[in-house]
Amino acid sequence: MLRRASRSGRGPLRALRRLCRACEGVSLIEFAMMAPVITFLMLGGVETGRYVLLQQKLSRLAISTSDLMSRAQAATIEDIEQVFAAAEYSMQPFALGEDGIIYITSVTSDDDVAAIPRVDWQRSGGGTLSHASQVGSTEGSPATLPDGFDLEPDQNIIVVEVYYDYTPFFFDGVMQPKTVGQRALHRPRLVPLNELKTQ
Repeated sequence: MLRRASRSGRGPLRALRRLCRACEGVSLIEFAMMAPVITFLMLGGVETGRYVLLQQKLSRLAISTSDLMSRAQAATIEDIEQVFAAAEYSMQPFALGEDGIIYITSVTSDDDVAAIPRVDWQRSGGGTLSHASQVGSTEGSPATLPDGFDLEPDQNIIVVEVYYDYTPFFFDGVMQPKTVGQRALHRPRLVPLNELKTQ
């Protein structure tokens, strides 16, 4: 009777040993555990690339628009409207529309020693995003320029600001929606552009 009991007790032990040695399905379990992490990293990489591309588009648009305006012989509303229309193509695959806006501002410093920069005129377009200009908008009011950017008395510059309402495709909880922007400043090449003409 004791021998039978000892032999019968070996069955569960052998089954347990076989179970511990079994490797079937291990790869599937490992993949199931790693799949969420891999997916998160992949989508995160896509979202990061999209954000970097957006910043590059905004920077290039601001610089090219400011440079283009600085080459003009006169600042006209018609020319500025054409610049706004061309901006839509420069921003592709991003659409300005309700998510973006462009500000073009002429700033001239006072002709005294203080050389306080003041807004000559400002036009906005390219989109309908509700975001205020950081330079200022009221004609004749002091303009806010980047730190360290000083003007000589009676000097004129063109400031272009581009803002975009960034919304992540995948990770609203990780990368929060926010308004991003870029700014560029150029001195007019030919003549001061402190007067905005209708044509």
